[in-house]
Amino acid sequence: MRIRLGGADQLLAGTALLAGALLTGFGQIASWRERLLQRPTAVTGSRIRALNEAVAHILVCLLVSLLATACVIVLANLDLTDARGVVIAVEVGLSALAVAAFSYIFITLVVVVNLLWDAFREEESDASTQGLPQFEDLDNQ
Repeated sequence: MRIRLGGADQLLAGTALLAGALLTGFGQIASWRERLLQRPTAVTGSRIRALNEAVAHILVCLLVSLLATACVIVLANLDLTDARGVVIAVEVGLSALAVAAFSYIFITLVVVVNLLWDAFREEESDASTQGLPQFEDLDNQ
């Protein structure tokens, strides 16, 4: 079975957007973690651990997305007219690597969403039971 990615230029735009979104997600989660640690009350270790794991997964996904971007750049620039067997083998190999990278990112982002949802639920529970201020209230104090 051969995997061949057609329209690699659209995939290149998608991987660039993915890398930007991953960097933004990292910044948001790191900011949330810092705000939790600055609270005057104790924060459960499981919530901080969940945020640390989410950040680690996002950073690994960022590296994998850079690998996928490199594969897609090469695929976008391959000339397949009158291609020899070596060029076709490179195309199939890079296509398979890019598909594997995108699959890894997709599966990892499902894990990250679950980690963030657990941390969010714990935060809402603590905010309602302990009467903690919301994040936007911390800036006004």
